Amino acid sequence: MTTPVNIYLLSRCLDEDSFNVLEQCCLRDKKPHTTGSWEIKSLRHLVDKLFSNGLSISEMDGFFYSFKIPHISREFDLLKITDNFCLNIELKSKDVGEEKICKQLLENQYYLSHLEKDLKLYSVVTDTMKCYELFNDELKQVELTEILTQIKELSMNCSNMIDDLFKPSAYLISPLNRTEEFFKGNYFLTEHQKQIKKEIIDSLSLRGIFLLSGRAGTGKTLLIYDLAKTISNSGKKTLIIHCHKLPSNLDEKIKKIDNLSIIEIKDLQTIDLSDYSYIFVDESQRIYSDQFEQICASAGDRLVIFSFDSEQILSLKEKNRDIVGKLKKRKKKEFELTDKIRTNEEVSNFISHVMNLKSQDEVFDAYPGIDLCYANNYTEALSIRNYYYDKGYTFVNYTKSNFNLSPYLAYERAYERDTHHVIGQEFDNVVMLMGPSFYYDENGLLQGKEHPNPDYLYNKLFYQGATRARERLAIVVIENPELFKKMVAIIKPANLENKK
Repeated sequence: MTTPVNIYLLSRCLDEDSFNVLEQCCLRDKKPHTTGSWEIKSLRHLVDKLFSNGLSISEMDGFFYSFKIPHISREFDLLKITDNFCLNIELKSKDVGEEKICKQLLENQYYLSHLEKDLKLYSVVTDTMKCYELFNDELKQVELTEILTQIKELSMNCSNMIDDLFKPSAYLISPLNRTEEFFKGNYFLTEHQKQIKKEIIDSLSLRGIFLLSGRAGTGKTLLIYDLAKTISNSGKKTLIIHCHKLPSNLDEKIKKIDNLSIIEIKDLQTIDLSDYSYIFVDESQRIYSDQFEQICASAGDRLVIFSFDSEQILSLKEKNRDIVGKLKKRKKKEFELTDKIRTNEEVSNFISHVMNLKSQDEVFDAYPGIDLCYANNYTEALSIRNYYYDKGYTFVNYTKSNFNLSPYLAYERAYERDTHHVIGQEFDNVVMLMGPSFYYDENGLLQGKEHPNPDYLYNKLFYQGATRARERLAIVVIENPELFKKMVAIIKPANLENKK
Protein backbone atom coordinates (compact mmCIF):
# COMPACT_ATOMS: atom_id res chain seq x y z
CA MET A 1 0.00 0.00 0.00
CA THR A 2 1.38 3.40 -0.99
CA THR A 3 1.85 5.70 1.99
CA PRO A 4 2.04 9.52 2.12
CA VAL A 5 5.24 11.32 3.06
CA ASN A 6 6.31 14.56 4.63
CA ILE A 7 8.05 16.29 1.74
CA TYR A 8 10.23 18.38 4.06
CA LEU A 9 11.66 15.28 5.73
CA LEU A 10 12.04 13.46 2.41
CA SER A 11 13.80 16.39 0.76
CA ARG A 12 16.49 16.63 3.45
CA CYS A 13 18.15 13.54 2.01
CA LEU A 14 20.33 14.51 -0.95
CA ASP A 15 22.13 11.19 -1.34
CA GLU A 16 20.59 9.61 -4.42
CA ASP A 17 20.80 5.99 -3.26
CA SER A 18 19.37 6.72 0.18
CA PHE A 19 16.61 8.87 -1.27
CA ASN A 20 15.54 6.07 -3.60
CA VAL A 21 15.43 3.57 -0.74
CA LEU A 22 13.18 5.90 1.26
CA GLU A 23 10.97 6.51 -1.76
CA GLN A 24 10.69 2.78 -2.45
CA CYS A 25 9.61 2.17 1.15
CA CYS A 26 6.88 4.82 0.86
CA LEU A 27 5.60 3.37 -2.39
CA ARG A 28 5.70 -0.17 -0.95
CA ASP A 29 7.21 -1.22 -4.26
CA LYS A 30 9.47 -4.22 -4.72
CA LYS A 31 11.14 -2.65 -7.75
CA PRO A 32 14.17 -0.38 -7.15
CA HIS A 33 13.57 3.31 -7.83
CA THR A 34 15.86 5.56 -9.81
CA THR A 35 14.89 9.12 -8.98
CA GLY A 36 17.72 11.25 -10.34
CA SER A 37 19.74 13.85 -8.47
CA TRP A 38 18.16 16.70 -10.47
CA GLU A 39 14.69 15.55 -9.39
CA ILE A 40 15.78 15.35 -5.77
CA LYS A 41 17.27 18.85 -5.94
CA SER A 42 14.13 20.15 -7.63
CA LEU A 43 11.99 18.86 -4.75
CA ARG A 44 14.37 20.40 -2.22
CA HIS A 45 14.33 23.79 -3.96
CA LEU A 46 10.52 23.88 -3.79
CA VAL A 47 10.41 22.76 -0.16
CA ASP A 48 13.08 25.27 0.92
CA LYS A 49 11.16 28.09 -0.73
CA LEU A 50 7.88 27.03 0.85
CA PHE A 51 9.54 26.74 4.26
CA SER A 52 11.18 30.18 3.99
CA ASN A 53 7.77 31.63 3.10
CA GLY A 54 6.15 30.36 6.27
CA LEU A 55 4.95 26.82 5.55
CA SER A 56 5.60 24.66 8.60
CA ILE A 57 7.06 21.18 8.55
CA SER A 58 3.80 19.67 9.79
CA GLU A 59 1.90 21.37 6.93
CA MET A 60 4.11 19.44 4.51
CA ASP A 61 2.63 16.14 5.69
CA GLY A 62 0.29 13.99 3.61
CA PHE A 63 1.86 14.19 0.15
CA PHE A 64 2.06 11.23 -2.20
CA TYR A 65 5.37 11.52 -4.02
CA SER A 66 6.03 10.04 -7.45
CA PHE A 67 2.76 8.08 -7.44
CA LYS A 68 1.94 5.96 -10.50
CA ILE A 69 -1.53 4.76 -11.44
CA PRO A 70 -1.41 0.94 -11.33
CA HIS A 71 -0.70 -0.67 -14.73
CA ILE A 72 -0.40 2.76 -16.39
CA SER A 73 2.79 4.71 -17.03
CA ARG A 74 1.21 7.83 -15.53
CA GLU A 75 3.20 9.40 -12.74
CA PHE A 76 2.42 12.44 -10.58
CA ASP A 77 5.22 14.29 -8.81
CA LEU A 78 3.16 15.47 -5.84
CA LEU A 79 -0.43 14.72 -4.87
CA LYS A 80 -2.38 15.69 -1.77
CA ILE A 81 -5.92 14.39 -1.46
CA THR A 82 -8.76 15.12 0.95
CA ASP A 83 -12.42 14.13 0.94
CA ASN A 84 -13.31 16.93 -1.46
CA PHE A 85 -10.08 18.21 -3.01
CA CYS A 86 -7.05 17.02 -4.92
CA LEU A 87 -3.87 19.09 -5.22
CA ASN A 88 -1.32 18.20 -7.90
CA ILE A 89 2.08 19.90 -8.20
CA GLU A 90 4.43 18.97 -11.03
CA LEU A 91 8.12 19.89 -10.72
CA LYS A 92 10.40 21.03 -13.55
CA SER A 93 14.09 21.51 -12.76
CA LYS A 94 14.33 23.92 -15.72
CA ASP A 95 12.02 25.64 -18.17
CA VAL A 96 10.58 23.24 -20.78
CA GLY A 97 8.17 25.69 -22.37
CA GLU A 98 4.58 26.55 -21.54
CA GLU A 99 3.17 24.28 -24.25
CA LYS A 100 4.65 21.14 -22.64
CA ILE A 101 3.64 22.26 -19.16
CA CYS A 102 0.05 22.88 -20.28
CA LYS A 103 -0.12 19.53 -22.10
CA GLN A 104 1.03 17.65 -19.00
CA LEU A 105 -1.44 19.38 -16.71
CA LEU A 106 -4.30 18.78 -19.14
CA GLU A 107 -3.49 15.07 -19.16
CA ASN A 108 -3.23 15.06 -15.37
CA GLN A 109 -6.61 16.76 -15.22
CA TYR A 110 -8.08 13.92 -17.30
CA TYR A 111 -6.74 11.21 -15.00
CA LEU A 112 -7.53 13.02 -11.76
CA SER A 113 -11.03 14.06 -12.84
CA HIS A 114 -12.12 10.45 -12.26
CA LEU A 115 -11.69 11.09 -8.53
CA GLU A 116 -14.69 13.43 -8.76
CA LYS A 117 -13.00 16.01 -6.51
CA ASP A 118 -12.24 19.71 -6.92
CA LEU A 119 -8.86 19.87 -8.64
CA LYS A 120 -5.98 22.30 -8.25
CA LEU A 121 -3.20 21.65 -10.74
CA TYR A 122 0.13 23.48 -10.67
CA SER A 123 3.57 23.25 -12.21
CA VAL A 124 6.70 24.83 -10.72
CA VAL A 125 9.96 25.50 -12.59
CA THR A 126 12.23 25.22 -9.58
CA ASP A 127 15.37 26.92 -10.92
CA THR A 128 13.42 30.17 -11.40
CA MET A 129 10.43 29.44 -9.10
CA LYS A 130 8.10 30.39 -11.93
CA CYS A 131 4.69 28.89 -11.12
CA TYR A 132 1.77 27.97 -13.34
CA GLU A 133 -1.82 26.87 -12.76
CA LEU A 134 -4.17 25.11 -15.15
CA PHE A 135 -7.36 27.16 -15.05
CA ASN A 136 -10.32 26.53 -17.39
CA ASP A 137 -8.05 24.35 -19.55
CA GLU A 138 -5.58 27.19 -20.03
CA LEU A 139 -2.20 27.88 -18.43
CA LYS A 140 -1.76 31.01 -16.32
CA GLN A 141 1.20 32.22 -14.30
CA VAL A 142 0.66 32.51 -10.54
CA GLU A 143 2.70 33.38 -7.45
CA LEU A 144 4.22 30.70 -5.24
CA THR A 145 2.17 32.11 -2.36
CA GLU A 146 -1.00 30.83 -4.07
CA ILE A 147 0.37 27.27 -4.03
CA LEU A 148 1.47 27.74 -0.42
CA THR A 149 -2.05 28.83 0.52
CA GLN A 150 -3.56 25.77 -1.15
CA ILE A 151 -1.20 23.47 0.77
CA LYS A 152 -2.14 25.15 4.04
CA GLU A 153 -5.86 24.79 3.33
CA LEU A 154 -5.40 21.07 2.62
CA SER A 155 -3.17 20.36 5.61
CA MET A 156 -6.03 18.80 7.58
CA ASN A 157 -7.95 15.57 6.91
CA CYS A 158 -5.53 14.37 4.24
CA SER A 159 -6.15 10.92 2.84
CA ASN A 160 -3.72 8.14 3.74
CA MET A 161 -5.22 5.87 1.07
CA ILE A 162 -4.57 6.32 -2.62
CA ASP A 163 -4.25 2.92 -4.31
CA ASP A 164 -7.99 2.19 -4.22
CA LEU A 165 -8.87 5.58 -5.69
CA PHE A 166 -7.41 4.81 -9.10
CA LYS A 167 -8.87 2.02 -11.18
CA PRO A 168 -7.18 1.39 -14.52
CA SER A 169 -10.56 0.48 -16.04
CA ALA A 170 -11.54 4.14 -15.73
CA TYR A 171 -8.79 5.12 -18.17
CA LEU A 172 -8.00 2.08 -20.30
CA ILE A 173 -10.74 1.91 -22.86
CA SER A 174 -11.36 -0.60 -25.60
CA PRO A 175 -12.59 1.01 -28.83
CA LEU A 176 -14.77 -2.07 -29.31
CA ASN A 177 -16.55 -1.72 -25.96
CA ARG A 178 -16.41 2.00 -25.22
CA THR A 179 -16.58 3.44 -28.72
CA GLU A 180 -18.28 6.69 -27.65
CA GLU A 181 -15.31 7.57 -25.44
CA PHE A 182 -12.87 6.60 -28.17
CA PHE A 183 -14.74 8.67 -30.76
CA LYS A 184 -14.64 11.72 -28.47
CA GLY A 185 -10.94 11.20 -27.73
CA ASN A 186 -11.50 10.57 -24.01
CA TYR A 187 -8.44 8.36 -23.61
CA PHE A 188 -4.65 8.50 -23.52
CA LEU A 189 -2.01 6.07 -24.66
CA THR A 190 0.65 4.79 -22.28
CA GLU A 191 4.22 5.98 -22.80
CA HIS A 192 5.06 2.62 -24.38
CA GLN A 193 2.14 2.92 -26.82
CA LYS A 194 3.12 6.51 -27.63
CA GLN A 195 6.67 5.44 -28.42
CA ILE A 196 5.55 2.73 -30.84
CA LYS A 197 2.97 5.08 -32.40
CA LYS A 198 5.70 7.65 -33.09
CA GLU A 199 7.95 5.05 -34.69
CA ILE A 200 5.11 3.85 -36.94
CA ILE A 201 4.03 7.39 -37.88
CA ASP A 202 7.65 8.22 -38.75
CA SER A 203 7.69 5.16 -41.06
CA LEU A 204 4.46 5.85 -42.97
CA SER A 205 6.36 6.57 -46.18
CA LEU A 206 7.46 2.93 -46.30
CA ARG A 207 5.60 0.11 -48.01
CA GLY A 208 5.39 -3.54 -47.04
CA ILE A 209 4.51 -5.52 -43.91
CA PHE A 210 4.85 -4.25 -40.35
CA LEU A 211 4.08 -6.40 -37.31
CA LEU A 212 2.57 -5.30 -34.00
CA SER A 213 2.75 -8.07 -31.41
CA GLY A 214 1.76 -8.30 -27.77
CA ARG A 215 0.06 -10.60 -25.32
CA ALA A 216 -3.44 -10.12 -23.96
CA GLY A 217 -3.90 -6.84 -22.18
CA THR A 218 -1.08 -4.88 -23.80
CA GLY A 219 -3.40 -2.53 -25.73
CA LYS A 220 -2.88 -3.63 -29.33
CA THR A 221 -6.43 -2.91 -30.51
CA LEU A 222 -6.52 0.56 -28.95
CA LEU A 223 -3.18 1.43 -30.55
CA ILE A 224 -4.39 0.19 -33.94
CA TYR A 225 -7.55 2.29 -33.73
CA ASP A 226 -5.63 5.35 -32.53
CA LEU A 227 -3.14 5.01 -35.39
CA ALA A 228 -5.93 4.47 -37.92
CA LYS A 229 -7.81 7.52 -36.64
CA THR A 230 -4.67 9.67 -36.79
CA ILE A 231 -3.85 8.55 -40.33
CA SER A 232 -7.40 8.87 -41.64
CA ASN A 233 -7.68 12.37 -40.14
CA SER A 234 -4.70 13.33 -42.29
CA GLY A 235 -6.77 12.49 -45.37
CA LYS A 236 -5.37 9.01 -46.12
CA LYS A 237 -7.87 6.22 -46.71
CA THR A 238 -7.38 3.60 -44.02
CA LEU A 239 -8.86 0.15 -43.47
CA ILE A 240 -9.13 -1.93 -40.28
CA ILE A 241 -9.77 -5.65 -40.83
CA HIS A 242 -10.87 -7.66 -37.81
CA CYS A 243 -10.13 -11.39 -37.92
CA HIS A 244 -12.96 -11.96 -35.44
CA LYS A 245 -16.56 -10.99 -34.91
CA LEU A 246 -17.23 -7.34 -34.17
CA PRO A 247 -19.58 -6.51 -31.27
CA SER A 248 -23.15 -6.19 -32.50
CA ASN A 249 -23.51 -2.91 -30.60
CA LEU A 250 -20.38 -1.28 -32.05
CA ASP A 251 -21.21 2.42 -32.15
CA GLU A 252 -21.95 3.61 -35.68
CA LYS A 253 -20.04 6.84 -35.02
CA ILE A 254 -16.74 5.02 -35.05
CA LYS A 255 -17.59 3.59 -38.45
CA LYS A 256 -18.24 7.08 -39.82
CA ILE A 257 -14.81 8.62 -39.18
CA ASP A 258 -13.79 10.19 -42.48
CA ASN A 259 -11.49 8.03 -44.61
CA LEU A 260 -11.74 5.08 -42.19
CA SER A 261 -13.41 1.75 -43.01
CA ILE A 262 -13.88 -1.15 -40.55
CA ILE A 263 -14.79 -4.66 -41.67
CA GLU A 264 -14.74 -8.27 -40.51
CA ILE A 265 -12.40 -10.58 -42.41
CA LYS A 266 -15.38 -12.51 -43.83
CA ASP A 267 -16.24 -9.37 -45.84
CA LEU A 268 -12.81 -9.09 -47.44
CA GLN A 269 -14.12 -10.00 -50.90
CA THR A 270 -16.57 -7.09 -50.84
CA ILE A 271 -13.90 -4.37 -50.93
CA ASP A 272 -11.03 -3.32 -53.16
CA LEU A 273 -7.80 -3.17 -51.14
CA SER A 274 -6.25 -0.87 -53.74
CA ASP A 275 -8.60 1.90 -52.53
CA TYR A 276 -6.67 2.16 -49.26
CA SER A 277 -3.25 3.63 -48.47
CA TYR A 278 -2.94 1.88 -45.10
CA ILE A 279 -4.35 -1.41 -43.86
CA PHE A 280 -4.48 -2.72 -40.28
CA VAL A 281 -5.25 -6.40 -39.59
CA ASP A 282 -6.28 -7.16 -36.00
CA GLU A 283 -5.93 -10.64 -34.44
CA SER A 284 -4.18 -11.77 -37.61
CA GLN A 285 -3.15 -15.12 -36.09
CA ARG A 286 -6.71 -16.27 -36.93
CA ILE A 287 -6.70 -15.40 -40.61
CA TYR A 288 -7.22 -18.05 -43.31
CA SER A 289 -4.31 -18.73 -45.65
CA ASP A 290 -6.02 -17.46 -48.82
CA GLN A 291 -7.10 -14.25 -47.07
CA PHE A 292 -3.58 -13.83 -45.71
CA GLU A 293 -2.04 -14.16 -49.18
CA GLN A 294 -4.56 -11.72 -50.67
CA ILE A 295 -3.70 -9.02 -48.12
CA CYS A 296 0.04 -9.66 -48.36
CA ALA A 297 -0.14 -9.31 -52.15
CA SER A 298 -1.37 -5.74 -51.68
CA ALA A 299 1.55 -4.82 -49.38
CA GLY A 300 3.85 -3.98 -52.27
CA ASP A 301 1.94 -0.75 -52.91
CA ARG A 302 0.94 0.22 -49.38
CA LEU A 303 1.76 -0.25 -45.72
CA VAL A 304 0.01 -3.19 -44.04
CA ILE A 305 0.26 -3.61 -40.27
CA PHE A 306 -0.60 -7.05 -38.89
CA SER A 307 -1.41 -7.21 -35.17
CA PHE A 308 -1.26 -10.56 -33.40
CA ASP A 309 -0.91 -12.49 -30.15
CA SER A 310 0.74 -15.84 -30.72
CA GLU A 311 -0.68 -17.09 -27.39
CA GLN A 312 -4.27 -16.61 -28.56
CA ILE A 313 -4.54 -19.65 -30.83
CA LEU A 314 -7.97 -21.23 -30.36
CA SER A 315 -7.94 -24.15 -32.80
CA LEU A 316 -5.71 -26.80 -34.33
CA LYS A 317 -6.24 -25.28 -37.78
CA GLU A 318 -4.99 -21.90 -36.56
CA LYS A 319 -1.97 -23.63 -35.07
CA ASN A 320 -1.21 -25.56 -38.25
CA ARG A 321 -1.61 -22.52 -40.51
CA ASP A 322 1.17 -20.80 -38.51
CA ILE A 323 0.32 -17.35 -39.79
CA VAL A 324 2.63 -15.78 -37.22
CA GLY A 325 5.58 -17.77 -38.52
CA LYS A 326 4.78 -16.72 -42.09
CA LEU A 327 4.47 -13.08 -41.06
CA LYS A 328 7.86 -13.06 -39.38
CA LYS A 329 9.46 -14.23 -42.64
CA ARG A 330 7.88 -11.35 -44.60
CA LYS A 331 8.08 -8.50 -42.11
CA LYS A 332 9.86 -5.23 -42.76
CA LYS A 333 9.59 -4.06 -39.15
CA GLU A 334 8.22 -5.50 -35.92
CA PHE A 335 7.01 -3.64 -32.84
CA GLU A 336 6.23 -5.40 -29.57
CA LEU A 337 3.97 -4.16 -26.80
CA THR A 338 5.26 -5.65 -23.56
CA ASP A 339 3.55 -3.70 -20.76
CA LYS A 340 0.27 -5.23 -19.61
CA ILE A 341 -2.17 -2.39 -19.12
CA ARG A 342 -5.59 -3.97 -19.19
CA THR A 343 -5.49 -6.79 -16.70
CA ASN A 344 -5.08 -6.48 -12.98
CA GLU A 345 -1.53 -7.67 -12.24
CA GLU A 346 -2.68 -10.32 -9.79
CA VAL A 347 -5.30 -11.62 -12.26
CA SER A 348 -2.68 -11.86 -14.98
CA ASN A 349 -0.28 -13.63 -12.62
CA PHE A 350 -2.96 -16.08 -11.51
CA ILE A 351 -3.88 -16.97 -15.12
CA SER A 352 -0.21 -17.59 -15.85
CA HIS A 353 -0.03 -20.11 -12.99
CA VAL A 354 -3.32 -21.75 -13.96
CA MET A 355 -2.02 -22.34 -17.48
CA ASN A 356 1.28 -23.69 -16.15
CA LEU A 357 1.59 -24.87 -12.54
CA LYS A 358 5.37 -24.68 -12.94
CA SER A 359 5.33 -21.11 -14.23
CA GLN A 360 8.48 -19.15 -13.36
CA ASP A 361 6.37 -16.08 -12.50
CA GLU A 362 6.57 -15.25 -8.81
CA VAL A 363 3.49 -16.43 -6.88
CA PHE A 364 1.73 -13.51 -5.22
CA ASP A 365 1.13 -13.43 -1.46
CA ALA A 366 -2.55 -12.70 -2.08
CA TYR A 367 -5.03 -12.74 -4.95
CA PRO A 368 -7.89 -10.43 -3.89
CA GLY A 369 -9.08 -10.17 -7.48
CA ILE A 370 -9.62 -13.94 -7.79
CA ASP A 371 -12.64 -15.95 -6.65
CA LEU A 372 -12.38 -19.75 -6.79
CA CYS A 373 -15.61 -21.68 -6.22
CA TYR A 374 -16.50 -25.36 -6.31
CA ALA A 375 -19.79 -26.81 -7.54
CA ASN A 376 -20.67 -30.46 -6.90
CA ASN A 377 -23.27 -30.62 -9.64
CA TYR A 378 -25.05 -28.72 -12.40
CA THR A 379 -27.59 -27.09 -10.06
CA GLU A 380 -24.92 -25.67 -7.78
CA ALA A 381 -22.86 -24.45 -10.73
CA LEU A 382 -25.85 -22.72 -12.26
CA SER A 383 -26.69 -21.02 -8.97
CA ILE A 384 -23.13 -19.80 -8.49
CA ARG A 385 -22.90 -18.62 -12.10
CA ASN A 386 -26.16 -16.68 -11.65
CA TYR A 387 -24.87 -15.19 -8.37
CA TYR A 388 -21.90 -13.66 -10.17
CA TYR A 389 -24.00 -12.67 -13.15
CA ASP A 390 -26.31 -10.74 -10.83
CA LYS A 391 -23.27 -9.01 -9.33
CA GLY A 392 -22.44 -7.57 -12.74
CA TYR A 393 -19.88 -10.15 -13.89
CA THR A 394 -19.73 -10.97 -17.59
CA PHE A 395 -20.24 -14.70 -18.12
CA VAL A 396 -17.96 -16.01 -20.88
CA ASN A 397 -18.95 -19.50 -22.03
CA TYR A 398 -16.98 -21.80 -24.31
CA THR A 399 -17.60 -21.63 -28.04
CA LYS A 400 -19.89 -24.50 -28.94
CA SER A 401 -19.85 -26.90 -31.88
CA ASN A 402 -22.35 -26.38 -34.68
CA PHE A 403 -22.90 -30.13 -34.92
CA ASN A 404 -22.23 -31.87 -31.59
CA LEU A 405 -23.52 -31.19 -28.08
CA SER A 406 -21.22 -29.27 -25.75
CA PRO A 407 -20.96 -30.11 -22.03
CA TYR A 408 -21.34 -26.37 -21.35
CA LEU A 409 -24.42 -25.91 -23.54
CA ALA A 410 -26.71 -26.27 -20.52
CA TYR A 411 -25.21 -23.09 -19.05
CA GLU A 412 -25.87 -21.02 -22.13
CA ARG A 413 -27.78 -17.78 -21.65
CA ALA A 414 -29.65 -15.76 -24.24
CA TYR A 415 -27.37 -13.13 -25.80
CA GLU A 416 -24.40 -14.44 -23.84
CA ARG A 417 -20.81 -14.02 -24.94
CA ASP A 418 -18.70 -17.02 -25.85
CA THR A 419 -14.95 -17.14 -26.26
CA HIS A 420 -15.07 -16.31 -29.99
CA HIS A 421 -17.41 -13.36 -29.43
CA VAL A 422 -15.19 -11.59 -26.88
CA ILE A 423 -11.99 -11.45 -28.96
CA GLY A 424 -10.47 -7.99 -28.69
CA GLN A 425 -12.92 -6.96 -25.96
CA GLU A 426 -12.52 -6.45 -22.22
CA PHE A 427 -14.75 -6.45 -19.16
CA ASP A 428 -14.23 -5.34 -15.57
CA ASN A 429 -15.31 -8.66 -14.04
CA VAL A 430 -15.51 -12.09 -15.71
CA VAL A 431 -16.91 -15.42 -14.52
CA MET A 432 -16.02 -18.72 -16.23
CA LEU A 433 -16.75 -22.40 -15.68
CA MET A 434 -14.25 -25.29 -15.67
CA GLY A 435 -15.69 -28.79 -15.63
CA PRO A 436 -14.28 -32.29 -16.22
CA SER A 437 -13.12 -31.04 -19.63
CA PHE A 438 -9.93 -29.79 -17.97
CA TYR A 439 -6.95 -31.54 -16.42
CA TYR A 440 -3.22 -31.06 -15.81
CA ASP A 441 -0.64 -33.17 -17.59
CA GLU A 442 2.53 -34.56 -16.01
CA ASN A 443 4.35 -31.27 -16.78
CA GLY A 444 1.80 -29.17 -14.91
CA LEU A 445 0.31 -27.71 -18.09
CA LEU A 446 -3.43 -27.10 -18.29
CA GLN A 447 -4.96 -29.36 -20.93
CA GLY A 448 -8.43 -29.98 -22.25
CA LYS A 449 -10.23 -33.10 -23.35
CA GLU A 450 -11.44 -33.16 -26.93
CA HIS A 451 -13.93 -30.42 -27.71
CA PRO A 452 -17.20 -31.41 -29.50
CA ASN A 453 -15.62 -29.55 -32.42
CA PRO A 454 -12.25 -31.37 -32.53
CA ASP A 455 -10.62 -28.27 -34.02
CA TYR A 456 -11.15 -26.20 -30.85
CA LEU A 457 -8.80 -26.43 -27.87
CA TYR A 458 -10.42 -26.08 -24.43
CA ASN A 459 -7.29 -24.77 -22.70
CA LYS A 460 -6.88 -22.05 -25.33
CA LEU A 461 -10.56 -21.13 -25.12
CA PHE A 462 -10.21 -20.76 -21.35
CA TYR A 463 -7.16 -18.51 -21.76
CA GLN A 464 -9.02 -16.35 -24.29
CA GLY A 465 -11.98 -15.86 -21.93
CA ALA A 466 -10.03 -15.40 -18.70
CA THR A 467 -7.73 -12.75 -20.16
CA ARG A 468 -10.75 -10.55 -20.92
CA ALA A 469 -10.97 -9.64 -17.20
CA ARG A 470 -9.60 -6.25 -16.22
CA GLU A 471 -10.23 -6.28 -12.47
CA ARG A 472 -11.74 -9.51 -11.14
CA LEU A 473 -11.98 -13.10 -12.30
CA ALA A 474 -14.28 -15.74 -10.81
CA ILE A 475 -13.84 -19.40 -11.74
CA VAL A 476 -16.42 -22.06 -10.91
CA VAL A 477 -14.92 -25.56 -10.99
CA ILE A 478 -17.59 -28.23 -11.56
CA GLU A 479 -17.24 -31.86 -10.48
CA ASN A 480 -13.47 -31.82 -10.84
CA PRO A 481 -11.88 -31.99 -7.35
CA GLU A 482 -8.34 -32.68 -8.58
CA LEU A 483 -8.34 -29.59 -10.76
CA PHE A 484 -9.77 -27.51 -7.93
CA LYS A 485 -7.13 -28.64 -5.43
CA LYS A 486 -4.31 -27.67 -7.78
CA MET A 487 -5.85 -24.26 -8.51
CA VAL A 488 -6.45 -23.58 -4.80
CA ALA A 489 -2.78 -24.33 -4.17
CA ILE A 490 -1.89 -21.34 -6.38
CA ILE A 491 -3.69 -18.85 -4.12
CA LYS A 492 -2.79 -20.57 -0.85
CA PRO A 493 -1.30 -17.91 1.48
CA ALA A 494 2.36 -18.45 2.39
CA ASN A 495 1.56 -18.42 6.12
CA LEU A 496 -0.56 -21.56 5.63
CA GLU A 497 2.15 -23.40 3.74
CA ASN A 498 3.49 -25.29 6.72
CA LYS A 499 0.25 -25.69 8.64
CA LYS A 500 -1.47 -29.03 8.69
